[in-house]
Formats: sequence, C-alpha cells, structure tokens
Amino acid sequence: MSSSAKRILSGLIALMTVLPLFSCGEQAAVNQPSSTTGAGGATEPEAETAPPSAIENLGENDFGGRKYTIYESNDMDIQVNCPEAELNGEIVNDGLINRDTFVEDKFNIEIAYAQENSLDKVKSSVMAGEDNYQFIIADLIGSLSSMATAGQLMNLLRTPYLTMDAEWWSPLFAESFALNGAMYVNGGDIAPGVYQSPSCMYCNLKLLEDYNVDADIYQLVLDKKWTLDELARITGDMYQDLNGNAKTDLDDFYGVATQPTSETAVSYLTGAGVKLSEINADGAMVCSAIYDPKAVTVVDKLKQFCLKIPYKDINDVINQTFKYDRALFLQHKLEDAAVHLRDMESDYLILPNPLFDESQDHYISTVSGYCRAFDAIPVNTDPEFAGFITEALAIYSHETLRPQAFEIVYKDKLARDQRSADVLDVLLDNLYVDFGVIFNFSSIGDTFSNAIFGKKEIASSLAKIEPKVQTQIDKLVETWGVE
Repeated sequence: MSSSAKRILSGLIALMTVLPLFSCGEQAAVNQPSSTTGAGGATEPEAETAPPSAIENLGENDFGGRKYTIYESNDMDIQVNCPEAELNGEIVNDGLINRDTFVEDKFNIEIAYAQENSLDKVKSSVMAGEDNYQFIIADLIGSLSSMATAGQLMNLLRTPYLTMDAEWWSPLFAESFALNGAMYVNGGDIAPGVYQSPSCMYCNLKLLEDYNVDADIYQLVLDKKWTLDELARITGDMYQDLNGNAKTDLDDFYGVATQPTSETAVSYLTGAGVKLSEINADGAMVCSAIYDPKAVTVVDKLKQFCLKIPYKDINDVINQTFKYDRALFLQHKLEDAAVHLRDMESDYLILPNPLFDESQDHYISTVSGYCRAFDAIPVNTDPEFAGFITEALAIYSHETLRPQAFEIVYKDKLARDQRSADVLDVLLDNLYVDFGVIFNFSSIGDTFSNAIFGKKEIASSLAKIEPKVQTQIDKLVETWGVE
C-alpha cells in the first residue's frame, strides 16, 4: 500500500474523530478537576481518573495463546482495515497495532490477518467445516450478503458478548438489518474503512458568499431545518448553461452536482426517511417505499434540483464540476473529502443529506454497500471466543483508536473548519442500511433514479414493479434467519 494512500485514510479517520474530541474538551472545561491545598498553601490539582473502559465489563479471560484471524477482502488502498507488520508513524496503522497488542496481552491471544481480493478462501473454509477465520471484513453487495443468505455467517444477535446496539457498532443496523431474529452483518469502529462510507453533502463556501445566499446553512443543520424544500429554495434557479450549447454538461453551473445513479437516488430517499424495506408490526418485511406516499413527494422535490449531468468517469461531477466552483452543493460520500477534494482551492462545509421536513427527528447517513468495511463472523467458528475478542476489539477501536487520530486534522486540514467537524459526529451516529438498499429488489433504486434524473413517472413505475419486489422479498424472508 502506498504511503499516500495511508495518509489519505489517516486524514479521513482523523476527520471523523473531531467532534468526540471537541465534545470531551467542552466537558472538561465545565468539569475541571478540583484542587487541594498542600503544604505551604500551594494548590495541587487532584489526579484525574479516567473512566473505566467498557472492555472491563467483558471480564477477565485467558485464551492460552489462541489465534484470532481477521480475513479482509479488500483491494482498495484507501480503505485501511489491516495494519502493516510494524509501527510506521501513520495514525491508523499504529493505532491498529496498538489495539491488537493491547488485546493480545490482556487476553493472551495472537491476532493474525489474511488479506485477499475476494471471499473465496473464507467461503471454502466454511464449506469444509474448518475454523480458520474468526472475523471477516468485506463489502455487503454481492459478498457478505451472499454469504448471509447461504447460511455461512454467524447470527450476531445470538453471539455471546456482542452488543449490536452499542455505540461502537452501528445501532441503526440493529433496527433495519435484522430479520427473523437474525443479523449477520454490522459495521463500526473495528474496521476504520467504514468512515468513508456515509452519504453526505458539501457546500462551496466561496460560492455561498458570491451568490449572497440568504441562509446560514450550518445553523439550518443544527436547528434541523436543513430540508429538501430548503435545498430546493436555495438552488432552484441556479443552473446556468455556461457554454451555451443548450444541454447539461460538466462545464455548466449547477445548484447541486450529483452523480445520476441509483446510489444517489437511494441516499436522498433514505436520508429523507423513505425506507426501501421495513419490518412491520406483524413481523413481515415490505418495501415501504412502494406504499409510502412520501416517496412520490420526495422524487418531486428532488427533480427540482437534481439535473442529469453526462460524464465519462463516474467521479467527473466531483473532480470537474464541484471542485472547480461550478456547483454550490455536491452530494456523494464522505470519502470525497480525503480522496477527491484534498486540493480543492475553495473551502467547503460538510453537511448531512437533507431531512424530508422539520418533523423528521434525525438525519440519516446511508452507507454504501460497496464499502469494504462491513463486519461478520464465520458460522463455524467458536462463538464464545470470536464474540469475546470481536467485542473487545470494537470497544478499544471506539474508545482509543478514533481519538488518537485527532492531531492529524489540522496537519492535513481535511475538516476545513469547526462547523464541518461538528457535522461528522452526526454522520457517524446515524449510519444506515436496510435490506432494500443492499438487495435492490427488482432494481428499485434504478426505478427511482430514472424518475429523478429522467422522464419516468414514479407512481406508475413503482406500481409496475411491486409484484416482483414483494416476490423477491418473500424469497429472502424464507431463508434469512431460518436455522
């Protein structure tokens, strides 16, 4: 892996850590340690006592030098989930090594890594009944999802010691990606690559000033007034055909630059609270987006500012349009801050995707299923051992690895100002995925994309695919969680 790639991920990990550290700093300012008066009247501060780690709640254990092997399917340099062999001064690498060393020493184990570009080896191991791997890091779409439906992954809700609703995992996953009492995949601090995955928006601060926009975008976010209507109001009349060729292209000016894709459509919809799948009160799963009238309303709102921008490369709207001040807003993923926008001259704000309206109680950051940082445990490993060590690694990563990366924020200047830093905690605390996002029943994401960026009528298009969508859902339900 190149040193530049490591710097990118180190910066991104640090970017995601800013708010927890600022929050801690603010608390310390209020709760300063009390002082005592020593000999001669000198005031001596009392020693601060760090709160106990949640790892202590796991209890003591000695595994007699047993090996815990992490299998990572990852050929992308910018998603760093495995350390090098030695400390090298890079935040993520050294943090992972220190984490592993701590857990190894505390519980008398050996942590090893196996890294391949596919899940073939771990699948073969499971099918052969071998206990070669205790933890898997991979993408969801077409990888871990297929292992889950094939019965090759452990039910995380029944694995000893794991607390899937804890802050070191992604609690929204426990609500949206569990079915029939089973959840096979989650995400969290244990695999730092997940920090690249949240969908989000960016606002060009130079253009915000140049166009005299009459809104404090950051305050709108804080007040939960950052809505689709507000975004449409600000950007509705901003499009300019700069080259006069009477068609949209990368050289024009946009209120919002977006990739005209299914993933974009789904990110906006779920951000506005439209779920592509939901477990109803009877325990049945439905594609609620088909029956939710809000879905049609969201599409109508998005059509006001989501223009189809032709491209040669999928990232052209980032690298050629937003980056060079030809769009006030960009909608994509957090990875852009570290991968595409590091050398952007104009400053920007990082924002969550807009709410549907002010009645929506929280922002939602849809996770890309292609991000290779989702977590699972092979079904045939020892659940007591795998569950205990996995939970310990997850807790340590949340409590220690994330905060350790703080200082790099100002060195690499990925968080352009404190306002962006504040938003990052919002993104991480609201990571979201559901079955519809991952399995894309009857290409429903494309149905929404074609309506938003094209001329398809959404209500009739949803009605047309509804029978096939429900058939695919029923087929999944038949096998998911059945033992």
